[in-house]
Parts: sequence; C-alpha cells; structure tokens
Amino acid sequence: DVATFVSQITASCDVDIAGNFDVQSNAVVGGDLSVSGSSHFAGRVIETLTKTDVNAQNNTLAAAQIKAGIVIHTSETGGGTVTMDTASNIISGVPLTKDNQAVKCYYINDGDQDLTFANDAGNTTQVHDTGAILMSDEGVTLLFVRESNSAVRMYTLGGGAAD
Repeated sequence: DVATFVSQITASCDVDIAGNFDVQSNAVVGGDLSVSGSSHFAGRVIETLTKTDVNAQNNTLAAAQIKAGIVIHTSETGGGTVTMDTASNIISGVPLTKDNQAVKCYYINDGDQDLTFANDAGNTTQVHDTGAILMSDEGVTLLFVRESNSAVRMYTLGGGAAD
C-alpha cells in the first residue's frame, strides 16, 4: 500500500505509515514521521536543524549535539580531539530505536587547529576511520549508524576530513 498526497497535508502530531509514503506537494509534520516502507518526495526535503557552538580545544560530541544537527567547533589553542559520546547515550538521546538506523550531523571546524575524531572511552561508539582528522576551516558530514542495542559506528563523509 502507498499513502500518496498530491496536495499539502499538515499534522501537528506524530504520523505513522505502515506502507510507502509518496508526497507530491507539501507535507508538514509537527511530530515524528515514521514510515516502515519507502519514502518518496517530489522536491527538496528541508530540515530544521539547531546549531551548537563549541569554543574549546576538545569536545565530547554529545547525543544532544548530534540530534541538534550542526556543530561549530572553534579550535584555537592547539590540535584538539572530538571524542564520541557513548552508544547508550546516542541510541537513547537521538533516538535510534532499531539496528541500522542512522542520523547525520554536520561538523564544522572554524578554528585554526585540526581536530581528530576518537572513540568513546568504552569503545561503544567507534570512529570507522580511526584517527580521522578534520582540518582547520573545514566541515564534514558525520553519519552515526546503530549497529546493535549497545554499539554505534560513526563515519566521516566528504568535507575536510583526512587521515
């Protein structure tokens, strides 16, 4: 079954669709949109993200920052480390309710020092490309994927990340 909308729909609550979702005009959902099948959009998907600022050499990338969507990190006093939050915090805080669910976060280093991405202390959130570096004045898309109920893997996609 396919839920097809050819004109604007507006919902101020959560919307669950058990089949495919096809939007040919505008859809505004004030709560969560859950689609268990495919989602098809004729046009741009527009996200509302929140920017968080980090003005420090190092940062523990908290689940709340990941959920907000944009992190501006001003690294100034020397090369810094961006340590991942625990998988438990990311899974519950984003939330990621099923294995293989993913969330993107845009990470921008507007400082003059490079940043290195690192696993959390318990290695429950692992940086796929260990030692990935985000160079100064660059940005990267981070993709967090739930691998199990106790493990998350973070991938760096494009941007100014390097080995």
